[in-house]
Amino acid sequence: MKAFVIGIIVSTILANGVVFKLPSKYNTKLQDYKDKNGGVEYSLSTFGEFYYSEVESLSVFATNEDNEFGCSRMNHPKSETKKFVWIVERGKCNYKAKAIQAEESGAAAVLVYHDEFLADVNNIIPSGDHLKNKVNIPVVLIQREVGDIIIEALRNNEKVSVDFDFSIVF
Repeated sequence: MKAFVIGIIVSTILANGVVFKLPSKYNTKLQDYKDKNGGVEYSLSTFGEFYYSEVESLSVFATNEDNEFGCSRMNHPKSETKKFVWIVERGKCNYKAKAIQAEESGAAAVLVYHDEFLADVNNIIPSGDHLKNKVNIPVVLIQREVGDIIIEALRNNEKVSVDFDFSIVF
């Protein structure tokens, strides 16, 4: 007996997306930018790989202030022995160039915060496909306001982590 499926439309959404874990004083500042699931607005790159069934907390690190855009070599954080994420500002080089630098330092992903306030990051797709390099890590673009809060916490030596939850919900 053969079974046929005709005309079924399945609505899919991504679970929680990008969720930051911060000390409470920063979490309060972040509250205005969270959605109902506790995540923030984001856009994923057209390159790199995410494992959609895994959710894990990754430590977030800021690059040195002289490399805030992530366009040059990033040194692996000496204190970090597991997967981690760099956060850098948008601009000066394309998203893929940032990902190449981050991947070479051992990062699992790159968070790029927009360089303009109140930007609609949902309508921007991080790319850089004209570079021929194969990049295995993704770029996640977030709003400047969120990035500024994360950078402030990191500059004050606070621990920041991020959960990427891109599991698909039907």
